[in-house]
Parts: sequence; C-alpha cells; structure tokens
Amino acid sequence: MTDETRTDAIEEALAHLVLVMEDVTDPRGRQGRRHLLSSVLSIAVLGCLCGCDDAEALEDWAEKEEDWLTDYLELRWGVPSQDTFLRVLAAVDQSEFRWAFHRWVRGAFPGAVAADQIAVDGKTARRSGDKRADAKAVHMVSALACDAKVVLAQMPTASKSNELNAIRALLRILELKGSLVSIDAMACQTDVASRILERGGDYLLSVKDNQANLREQMVQAFEATTLEPTRNVDRLGPPTHEKDTAADAGHGRIEERAVTVIHDFDDWLDEATRSRWAGLQTLIRVESRREHEGTGKAQSEKRYTISSRRLTAAEANQRVRTRWEVENGLHYVLDVSFGEDGYRARKQNAAANFIVIRHFALNLIRSFDGDKLSVPRRRRLCDYRPDYREELLARVAT
Repeated sequence: MTDETRTDAIEEALAHLVLVMEDVTDPRGRQGRRHLLSSVLSIAVLGCLCGCDDAEALEDWAEKEEDWLTDYLELRWGVPSQDTFLRVLAAVDQSEFRWAFHRWVRGAFPGAVAADQIAVDGKTARRSGDKRADAKAVHMVSALACDAKVVLAQMPTASKSNELNAIRALLRILELKGSLVSIDAMACQTDVASRILERGGDYLLSVKDNQANLREQMVQAFEATTLEPTRNVDRLGPPTHEKDTAADAGHGRIEERAVTVIHDFDDWLDEATRSRWAGLQTLIRVESRREHEGTGKAQSEKRYTISSRRLTAAEANQRVRTRWEVENGLHYVLDVSFGEDGYRARKQNAAANFIVIRHFALNLIRSFDGDKLSVPRRRRLCDYRPDYREELLARVAT
C-alpha cells in the first residue's frame, strides 16, 4: 500500500466514523457549545482504541495527539476537556448512539454482518451502579459474529432478569439469514426459536430447567443411547445417534468433551413438545470433564442443547464450543483489557454509552490482520506509534 493509498484509506475510515456520529442528536444547548458532537464522540472512540478507559485519559490523550487529530477532524476550538467528554457521554441518547454503532458496523464490516455463527449473551458492568442513588448497574446484551469476533449490536436491560426482552429486541435488528444463532438457556423459548427461523437463521439454544419437560425427555433419549438393541416390540431400542470427542488445554486445566447428537427423536419427544419447537432438527448432549492441572481436581457435567440445523456430532461439538466465544472473546476482554468492571462514571447514560465506545474500539482492534499481537499490546502500539494506528485504520477501510 503506497503512502497516498494509505492516507486515502485512513481518511475514508475516519470519514465513515464521523458520518455515523453526525446522525446522533446533540443534546447540548447552543450556548457555550464549542466542539462538534461528531468530533467529541470520534475522539472518544480513537482514544479508547489507544488505551483510554475513562474521560480523564481521553483528555490527556487528545491533548497529546491534537496535531494528528486535526488532520482528520474539525477541531476549531482545540480538543475537548474531561468535563466535555463526561457531559456528552452522559447526555447522548443511548438508543441513538447504539443505532449509530450498528450502522457503522454494517458499513465497516459487511462480511461480519452476514455471520456464520452469532453468539448472544449479556454482561453487567459491575461498578456502573450506585446504591446511594438506587441506580442499578448497566447490563448490556451483545451479539458477536463469532468468526470475525466483531460486535454486531448491543441492547441494554435493567438487570440480568430482564435479559430476555433485550435478546428479543436484538433479534429484530440483526441480519440472521444463513446464521446459526447461539444463546444460553434464558432464551430457550419457543417464540425466540420461531423468530430466528422467520428471519432466515437457525437456532442453537441451551436447555436447562426453565424447559423442564423438554429437558427431561432429552435426558431419557440420551440415556437410552446406551441400551442394547432389542427385538421386543413393546420396548424401544436405542435411538440412532452419533458421537464425537475432543480435548482442549489452557488456563491451567484440561477439558475433555464427548458430544452425542440425535436426529431421529420422534419416539422420544412427545408430539406436543415437537410441535412447540419449530424446525427442531438436532438434540445435543455435551459431557464434559475438566481437570485442574495444579490441584488435580476434576469436575464433570452434562449440558443439553437443541438446534434447528441438522448438525453432525463433530459440527455440534465445534458449534457449542464456539458459542462461548462471546464469554471468552468479548466479556473477558472487556474486563481484563478495557477495565470495564472498574469504570465508575454513573451519571445518566455515561456508563452505557462508554460500553458502546469500547465496542467501537474493540471491533477496530479485532479486525486488524496485520499481526497476531494481543489486544492490550495493539492498544499500546496505537498510542505509542501513530504509524501503527494509521496502518490499523487503513486496513479496516480496505
């Protein structure tokens, strides 16, 4: 890439970022307004990309990088102060800002939007609540394109107990055609399954005690896979099934997984249950055993999942494993690399909007294919080396 081409690509990437920010309504009064809202929000994203996890750090970084920022943004009155960042993030309408993020993703990462697998899950920003003001911590449900590791959209909810409504709202705005949508047991609801199918996707839903009848019948079906074949017409023989095994090591533990799938389950799920779950094709059981290398202690469990896609045992093993990418590749990274749980800005919409800022920055970092460095190191290099920052932005634009 020539210098001229790279400059054009950077300008294109930042112009697209500014463009979506311009659609967000400015909540400030005209008197005393000095900085363009689109510039304040764009600097917040770029600063977060470069390691800034609060408003104070954003001010310091913007002052350091004022000359660089002036090349791409309108900064007639210089860079915003810490107070300006806080006031803007507190006052900007959450839904408008989330919608701007969604439009930006669709333009910047069109390949990720049509994801092969989408994982949906919620996370609480623990320090964002205020007991004295009776304000609950922000709980955000996010949708992740698993292969690209790109956040597609997010939806806040009052608490984890209300997560299901946020999931339903997310499913209305996501592009689901051709995607396998994996969600935990809270969303194992017949209307959720039907909505995913109506939008052209397939579901992969964990089954727990909130669907006790379905789970009980699945347990009986999988237990029957160990039966010996019988010629007794009054007794069902074992259901046709397929198995796959896999093992992984990491974080000081070894996990072994044995996955069994059943496709022909008419004799094991009653008609009422089959009719409730539209498009049901595959029953899945995962038997896992985790052993901690240091202590030698082992834990075993059985997990049950249903899918509207006809999956082989090997495919089911991989898909169920990938479903956890939203925990390991998003929530864990936000906590460890972005310090999300330690963020204390609690005024109005500040905490919720800063979560979206982190999603902007993480998508930019994750989409860069120029090296295999960790997220923290890429953030440091974006700060220390403007040439690295520009290369990352240019690669995203192309």
